[in-house]
Amino acid sequence: MPVTLLDPLPPDEGECHSATVPGEPFVGWRQIRLVLGDGATGLRVIVGMYDQTGRSGMVSDLVATAGGARQESLGARIEPDGSMRGTYWLSEGDRHTPRSLTEAELSALRVLADALWQRCTEESGAQGAS
Repeated sequence: MPVTLLDPLPPDEGECHSATVPGEPFVGWRQIRLVLGDGATGLRVIVGMYDQTGRSGMVSDLVATAGGARQESLGARIEPDGSMRGTYWLSEGDRHTPRSLTEAELSALRVLADALWQRCTEESGAQGAS
């Protein structure tokens, strides 16, 4: 099955990785990453950064196809007040095309950030995962 941006997280696929983010101003923050796909037909990587309380400060979703020659990604910073700003990138060979995210994409990223935290902290415990 092809991997697609902003799809819901599959419940039993992929591998979660978690690491403490070093240095100021991120002391106590964790980066969580979920890798999906086989790399041959497609690869999807979802990354989130979370503060000490589990609140997301950043989320991104990347899908690579055609052996990495075509990549779509979108990511956003999530401000303490809940507002978000982000960018969509389409990269095909040497051509890189950015645009601002739509409200629907921002909303979907917020859902993805919450799902990533729940999936990866329940699966392996974000405090001890590597």
